[in-house]
Amino acid sequence: MAVFVKENWQAIVNTIGAIVIFFLGWKTRKTTAKEVEFLAYKKKLETYEMEFEMKTEMLENLKKDYEDRFAFIESHLTKVKEINKKLRNIIEGQDKMLSKYEQKLKSFENA
Repeated sequence: MAVFVKENWQAIVNTIGAIVIFFLGWKTRKTTAKEVEFLAYKKKLETYEMEFEMKTEMLENLKKDYEDRFAFIESHLTKVKEINKKLRNIIEGQDKMLSKYEQKLKSFENA
């Protein structure tokens, strides 16, 4: 047996080394697969977080835009109401003047 080991020691050591390297590589591959799975999950989570932040920002922008438009329309509505009052006053004034002229005209026709 000692002679066999002495003559084939290099082949035996290479075989044992190959077996050890195989099991180390197998263990590393398992760890690497788990790491890859974890990194993929982490990347997916980051993507969801970025998507959520973007949607939140979009909603905030829409809300701000809505509020700005509401304020703009409300201020213009106030101006339109003021202009409408002025126009009604002008129309009422013209109606009064028109009725005065009609009364004067009738009094001239009757005279």
